[in-house]
Amino acid sequence: MLNNKLYAVIFLVFCCLFTNAQNLNLINSNGVIGGFINFYGGKGGKSVQVTNNSNSVDIVFNGEESWAGTDYSISKDSALLSYNLSNFKYLIFSIKASDDVVLEKIGIGGNDEKIHYIRNLRLGNEFKTVALSVPSGFENQKRLFSLVTTKKIKFELNQLYYSNELPLVKDIMILKPSEKNERIANANYVFSEGFETGAPSGYSGEFNGSSMLIDGNCMENPYSGRYCLKMDIDDKEAWRALFIQYSGKWTAELNPKTSLPDLSAYKKLVFYARSEPGGYLINEVGFGASSTVFSQEKRNIVFVELSNKWKKYEIDLRGLEKKSVNDVMMFSLNEGVLFLDEIRFEK
Repeated sequence: MLNNKLYAVIFLVFCCLFTNAQNLNLINSNGVIGGFINFYGGKGGKSVQVTNNSNSVDIVFNGEESWAGTDYSISKDSALLSYNLSNFKYLIFSIKASDDVVLEKIGIGGNDEKIHYIRNLRLGNEFKTVALSVPSGFENQKRLFSLVTTKKIKFELNQLYYSNELPLVKDIMILKPSEKNERIANANYVFSEGFETGAPSGYSGEFNGSSMLIDGNCMENPYSGRYCLKMDIDDKEAWRALFIQYSGKWTAELNPKTSLPDLSAYKKLVFYARSEPGGYLINEVGFGASSTVFSQEKRNIVFVELSNKWKKYEIDLRGLEKKSVNDVMMFSLNEGVLFLDEIRFEK
């Protein structure tokens, strides 16, 4: 029985590669090979529903879990196989959402192997084609594609493949590694070319933070490297706040045994910020604590005036309890647009 399953998997892979020897095709005009087989989340991924169409895949997150995700394999027996994705230059996919949304994680890999995610990809109800460069060292991968979100939303994929050539598509988003202007030794980075510690998952406000759109892949004049963090706030709410959370969950929801980072060795929180022309006023920003369940205290600065020039800001964290940190950073925001980059804890 095991041999029969193995032969079936090998046959599927052979068919997939035979279709185009240069590409590893998963979802395209010829149909769907494999599927989203593994599901995970706050309640085991029960909130995720996947429908295979003739040449596309619908993925619905119904919002019953605080977060949920799924990943793509060619077969349920993919545990028997791994793929040398380093043979390819790009992971290419075309995706749209049922509404404007920021997708927290999408890319290569899973929890038990190497991962390479785009974090906080901004999507709408028109297809966006993305080419994500495949890093070296991804020779033995079982999970070919995965996505994770905290939102109630529907996604549709009509292309998913690995290739050495870029498609001739207008407005394709090409995400390649970039050189940083600086990298401080012994710092703990929250955001550099993407989120490294925590994620912008703690939305609150008059209507649960619906007025905030967070883009972690913004290329509009970053302070350093290729990307910065853009926050676009409209007038849908009278007030709103955002927490960057290590666990991706509210602190009060965590199990006391949840592993959280000890930031006791760090003396200050450093970040760079700017606005669009005309300026912007941050009501409050800092090292925040949405709950006192764990040993974390709070220190913020208020009424921070930004200009269209990048400026460095520091918040002194000495004397605070930081042994178990979930709320890495917090913001109370006004309507408008602001940009941040190189957010880090320094010793």
